[in-house]
Amino acid sequence: FKGKTVIDLTNPLDFSQGVPPKFTATVGNSLGEQIQNALPEANVVKAFNTIGAPIMIDPQFGDDTATLFIAGNNEKAKEETTKLAEEFGWTIEDLGGIEQAFFLEAFASLWINYGFKNNHWTHAFKFLKR
Repeated sequence: FKGKTVIDLTNPLDFSQGVPPKFTATVGNSLGEQIQNALPEANVVKAFNTIGAPIMIDPQFGDDTATLFIAGNNEKAKEETTKLAEEFGWTIEDLGGIEQAFFLEAFASLWINYGFKNNHWTHAFKFLKR
């Protein structure tokens, strides 16, 4: 994996008690950070973990476009991930280093809990700025 970009779509979820699943990450020990530590010569980018598969390749909601949040330590790897995501039509927000993966994983829990509560899985987030 030396010098390779690894896109991490994982989320730390425990389904042993049923649904919704329990979020299991802790600050400083997200799955994104664990993967980066396990693959120290790779360039891990946390991305695509806050949406479902149908939205992954089609982020359009009428006239709106969903926001894809990314995090990683290597700028070139984030540029590669951004280029791939933009080919699908995403608007990208870079949150910084891989330590931000914890917050993306927690954010995914919000997406997942909404899905289980409402039995609706084709939703996404949009980041609004002024």
